[in-house]
Amino acid sequence: MPGRDDLLGMNLEFPLGENKVRLRTEVWDFARRVLMPLAEKADRNDEPDEDVTRAIRGAGLFRNFLPQEYGGTGVSVTKLCVIREALAYACVASDEFFASQGVAVQPIVMFGTTEQKRKYVDGLLTGSRLYAFCLTEPVAGSDIRGIRTTARKTDRGFLLNGTKRFVFRGNEADTLIVFAKLGPAEERGSLTGFLFDRPAKGLSVRPFPLMFPAPEFEVCLQDCFVPDEGILGEPGKGAHVALSNLDRLRPSVGAAAVGMGQRALDSVLEYVRSRRAFDRRLADFQGVQFKLAESATELAAARLMVYAAARRADDAPPGIDVRVSSAAAKLFATETAQRVIDSALQFHGGVGLVRGSVTERLYKAIRATRIYEGASEIMKLVIGGAITGDRGSRV
Repeated sequence: MPGRDDLLGMNLEFPLGENKVRLRTEVWDFARRVLMPLAEKADRNDEPDEDVTRAIRGAGLFRNFLPQEYGGTGVSVTKLCVIREALAYACVASDEFFASQGVAVQPIVMFGTTEQKRKYVDGLLTGSRLYAFCLTEPVAGSDIRGIRTTARKTDRGFLLNGTKRFVFRGNEADTLIVFAKLGPAEERGSLTGFLFDRPAKGLSVRPFPLMFPAPEFEVCLQDCFVPDEGILGEPGKGAHVALSNLDRLRPSVGAAAVGMGQRALDSVLEYVRSRRAFDRRLADFQGVQFKLAESATELAAARLMVYAAARRADDAPPGIDVRVSSAAAKLFATETAQRVIDSALQFHGGVGLVRGSVTERLYKAIRATRIYEGASEIMKLVIGGAITGDRGSRV
């Protein structure tokens, strides 16, 4: 069984169905057998680990981001949750790579023209392309209405000017999805998605190092030309293109967080059973048992909430808003995993702080899940606005 999600007698086979249970078994076997041996090196390095990249590409997991007519297995948020939980448990870097490509390609799948899909989606299956999703800016994160990057119409295309941050593998990406405003930056309703390839005149990239290992970059656009056929979705509908993508994928962030939390819990269980203090195993102390009981119970609740939100995202008819359930799942799962990992590190004591240890790597990695694809505070705004009836502005 993957991880120890049956610790409380609550395995997840009953809501998944036969096909997804089979996928779950296969991906956990791959994660344990192939990715876990690579994790210590990959999760400590700011540079992409090419062994991890090759392993993910070769496993065929990207097929789960694409419809069947484009060589995929059909897009299912539940399947993405199954995959991300296993990858994050085994090797955080593998989950980051998998998720970054999916979040960039999904807007093409959802809103691209037939020609754009034919041109771009096959590169995900073959591994011939790397994709980058460019939304966040120095002065615009959660409130995308504040985006300052502009697109000025010219003959046969547009000139883009602005700066994007937190672009995963932005130095290597072959294809970029960039959101910019048609006309002045002050115009709220003109946000538009653009899709183009490198090399591109006026495009430059520089490292943007974070507190945890990840190949993140800042992308600078100075009169960067994008042809007319590079518009993604309808002009002026960029907010819908960007946020519809994130709304659907947020439960998978929660799944990754659960995977990390489960890895930490498994690690601490092994430790407290072998470590002795005051002539007793740590596992025999009531205070230790109470804290582990809280962690196990909260993780089980988070896992069930994530998969419930994923199934809602999969089953909801077109036009049904899944923002609230997705936001709640991401909020609860990421906050829970943060507490579980913090507790696991505390149990390990000084050993938990050793560079390269499981707890040290997880402690740094989990923090980002409470921010990217919607910070916890933004998730609370989404949920709070829904339950009070004050939906206000779109966040």
